[in-house]
Amino acid sequence: MSEPSNDALLAPPPPQALLERLKDYGQEDAFALWDELSPDERQLLVNEIESLDLSRIDRIIRCSLRSHGLPTAAIEPVPESSVSAVEERTLEDRERWWKMGLKAIHEGKLAVLLLSGGQGTRLGSSDPKGCFNIGLPSGKSLFQLQAERILCVQRLAAQATNEGNAAPLQIHWYIMTSPFTDESTRKFFETHKYFGLDADQITFFQQGTIPCVSKDGRFIMETPYRVAKAPDGNGGVYSALKSSRLLEDMATRGIKYVDCYGVDNALVRVADPMFLGYFIDKGVSAAAKVVRKAYPQEKVGVFVRRGKGGPLTVVEYSEMDSSLASAINQETGRLRFCWSNVCLHMFTLDFLNQVANGLEKDSIYHLAEKKIPSIHGQSMGFKLEQFIFDAFPYAPSTALFEVLREEEFAPVKNANGSNYDTPDSARLLVLRLHARWVVAAGGFLTHSVPLYATVLCLGGHLCLPCQVKWVRHRLISICWGTGSCANLEKMSLILRLRNHLPNGFCRRPLISSLGALNSGRLNGFCRNFGQPARQEEEEEEEVEIDQRRLPADYDPATFDPTEHRSPPTDRVFRLVDEISSLTLVEVAELGSILMRKKGMTEPPVVGVMKPGAAGLGLAMKGPSAAKEEKKPEKTVFELKLESFEAASKIKLIKEVRSFTDLGLKEAKDLVEKAPSVLKTGVSKEDGEQLVEKLKALGAKVSLE
Repeated sequence: MSEPSNDALLAPPPPQALLERLKDYGQEDAFALWDELSPDERQLLVNEIESLDLSRIDRIIRCSLRSHGLPTAAIEPVPESSVSAVEERTLEDRERWWKMGLKAIHEGKLAVLLLSGGQGTRLGSSDPKGCFNIGLPSGKSLFQLQAERILCVQRLAAQATNEGNAAPLQIHWYIMTSPFTDESTRKFFETHKYFGLDADQITFFQQGTIPCVSKDGRFIMETPYRVAKAPDGNGGVYSALKSSRLLEDMATRGIKYVDCYGVDNALVRVADPMFLGYFIDKGVSAAAKVVRKAYPQEKVGVFVRRGKGGPLTVVEYSEMDSSLASAINQETGRLRFCWSNVCLHMFTLDFLNQVANGLEKDSIYHLAEKKIPSIHGQSMGFKLEQFIFDAFPYAPSTALFEVLREEEFAPVKNANGSNYDTPDSARLLVLRLHARWVVAAGGFLTHSVPLYATVLCLGGHLCLPCQVKWVRHRLISICWGTGSCANLEKMSLILRLRNHLPNGFCRRPLISSLGALNSGRLNGFCRNFGQPARQEEEEEEEVEIDQRRLPADYDPATFDPTEHRSPPTDRVFRLVDEISSLTLVEVAELGSILMRKKGMTEPPVVGVMKPGAAGLGLAMKGPSAAKEEKKPEKTVFELKLESFEAASKIKLIKEVRSFTDLGLKEAKDLVEKAPSVLKTGVSKEDGEQLVEKLKALGAKVSLE
């Protein structure tokens, strides 16, 4: 603020009409320091106040403060009829929804709406969060990943309608920015040539801001001539779409459905045809993808029914009583409030118009008590904001669509080094999903290397990256959920732990069998193209290899044959974190306790022989020693499911999950492909107990 001059001290008072308007709304304090301002600063303050819609802001402040802290209707769990659970979907349903979605996309009825107003402050960056590179081998930003998924869906829609040679119809992408990210977002897209999309199929627009207020509802002044303001939350998208006339723009383009999501999800399936088809099939106004809550204290909002027979809405984790958060459904054994909101929504255009009008009329915003920069330093006050899920109470009908967390939810919210939702954790989820896709398409990953640097061996042919066009199409169908995927076993906890435990704790390397990975499809020769090529490999020939053998370039220091498998559960990750932090003494104690619990007298020794070493021991001992070799008594068994009664399938899947830590989809696939091995490395005592339990459920099982 400039020092007032003599002219400033004699300056005229604030514009009378403007001052009277402020008094009408109890905000005249905004001119409290008028006499201390320079002429330029006074003009800035006048412009600032004139830019505010005082009547609207006053209505929002009064309605929000009045509703703050009032009791709300009791909540009930979401009815099962409102949720499409993963295990309930048939292949016919998925294919039907997929085709319906592609047809609507090809007809130009779908738009994509991206919520991208936030900066990457918690990630250590001042850039828009969508510009962030999570560290993938490709170096792609979140914006680029999402743009390329839109391009992919456009091609799929064109191919599905037998118009693959024609230019694919464009999916319009509406991107909401904020005053803090708008310019840099636009420049980022221009610099990267819109990532292959046409510039005119992207529309940028800004969310609004709203003044921060004290607890008595008065404006907080950031400077003597500027009101402290903050973005109005991701729910501000509704008023922003209306004020910028973009709802009318959508109608003009023939758009009927809007896919809405947040930018900070590295696994988001943008314009998912199956979700769109499900949404159209259900005939609802709003829908949301949900994942099962991992544990009661997980910091995610959950969908609930507000009041007896009331609408579905979202309750934040901080607003839910701990007893309700931990309540168990006695019939299913799951949390009663288990459907987590992950900001993946679908709306009809008619409903968006209804919501924009309804929210504006009700004018109720959430109050977040924060420290606000002000002329008095850091002042405690309220930021007012709306959330994207505020729309659901206005919906006459809402449907929830369960998805698997490891396939569609990789949030990027905190900097590396935090406990969860980091770029590193998101990158790991992306790479694991892509590895599963490759294996499901019949490929084979020889090392934990960037996927583009690994050769795929399919159908007996050596396929270089530039030679896998037909494979790529097959991968696309698997990526979007329409291909048939082989059952992928869970990663071994011991293999994960061995890199964290002290030397000597695992006496020998533990290597799982590779025989079941490729179901007879791996007949070619593979090597890792990420490694330097050797001279003698220049004229390689395709050779038949035994699938049970380790790869020729096997190196026990770097090779992990389980890297292709499904990711471990959150429980396994928590165990790894806890065990890897143990001291040497604690590790020894852990080993002793595990041995006592399993009735073991000596630590297990599991070895692996390299090719050609099988007869080495016998050759050294001689023929007589081989004859005298006694076959050791078998102490470790495989639990094999031969068959089961159809009526007991669900109970059987639950039981299998209880002793394998498999996810729901993996356990379901494992049971359905019987005869199958449910568990390996089982002691005789434990195996007999499991056999009895499974037989009681109508299953035919054996120990081998």
